[in-house]
Amino acid sequence: MRVRITQKDMKLPFSYILLVVGFFLGPRVKAEGYIAEPAFPGNPIFKQPVGIVSLGGGDPNLPVQFFVIEKVGRIQLVPKNSSNKSPQPIFDITQPKDGEFYHKSECGLLGFAFHPDFKSNGQVFVYYSLKIKSKLHQRVSRFIIPDQSTMLVDKTSEVPLISQEDPADNHNGGDLHFGPDGYLYISTGDGGWADDYFDYAGHIDKGFFGAIYRIDVDKRPKNLEPNSHPAVHRDSQGRAYYSIPADNPFLGVQKVRGVNLASSEKVRTETWAFGLRNPWRFCFHPRDGRLFTGDVGQ
Repeated sequence: MRVRITQKDMKLPFSYILLVVGFFLGPRVKAEGYIAEPAFPGNPIFKQPVGIVSLGGGDPNLPVQFFVIEKVGRIQLVPKNSSNKSPQPIFDITQPKDGEFYHKSECGLLGFAFHPDFKSNGQVFVYYSLKIKSKLHQRVSRFIIPDQSTMLVDKTSEVPLISQEDPADNHNGGDLHFGPDGYLYISTGDGGWADDYFDYAGHIDKGFFGAIYRIDVDKRPKNLEPNSHPAVHRDSQGRAYYSIPADNPFLGVQKVRGVNLASSEKVRTETWAFGLRNPWRFCFHPRDGRLFTGDVGQ
């Protein structure tokens, strides 16, 4: 391998140049202490897999099952404790009830989560992209799995919670998980393009962008209704399908980054953390519950 040092490079500290040269010319360290092996017997083929969700393991009454999220609009079940290891499709969102599923660029089926009380209520939550009247949206919906022996999602059971119109088809976030507190956390991107082009990431009053949100899908007593917004779906009584945890950090704020908010009624009180570019994936620490997110930086 040849390492080329230009006149521009000579302006850098010599120690830096030695570090770069050493990186390329130094001996390779062999990784030890692990074995790479197929996760599933038979090496099944998945189409654009973007995530794996597990169910069971901690519950002796539930078999261990893995669910592979395919960006193209499907979820495949791969049972671990079964003689049949072939993936079984249990969900297909390629034909949503009120729009056109969209999976180009960074869009598609991006997130999937089981309700903590799934065994009793059969609820699952999905994050996917669709076009409604030719306009791109990012949506979070609730579905029901009525028969847990088959694990097939009832597509007719969909209840959309949030459908945010999106100006571009990249930087969509798309992950969702239930935290140790039982609330649903959702990640969204800054709207797309480069350099926070739409100026969404640094705000909490411009819709569902560039943040991680925390909502109560069980609508516990003392939690609050979300502020009005076109993205928030409501029932026939005008009530949202989720509520705002009373201890969310941006309830009642008057300023953000030292700037007075034009209207507190526009604040997305769902916000848990903001100022993110594209928090593509996140997780909770299994011991202390801290949230870690992989934000696609620039």
